[in-house]
Amino acid sequence: MNATDQAAVDAFPELAHLITLRNGGWRFLPPLTRDGRPVEVDGFREWPGGWRDVIGVRSPTDVTGLRMTDEEHRL
Repeated sequence: MNATDQAAVDAFPELAHLITLRNGGWRFLPPLTRDGRPVEVDGFREWPGGWRDVIGVRSPTDVTGLRMTDEEHRL
């Protein structure tokens, strides 16, 4: 964990879980901000089988997860 990650975890311990996901291949978009403060973190992981997992985090108790498969993209 680098110094920036450690400072973030010191301020918000729950972020350690997102860092673990990032280190496991997840990619995160720049956080959504309001008045200069982060209000949501969104990330995704693309898997070799053509499916994708996504996560949106607004708070430690407000998290959304979704899995999309190739079949869902075929209309």
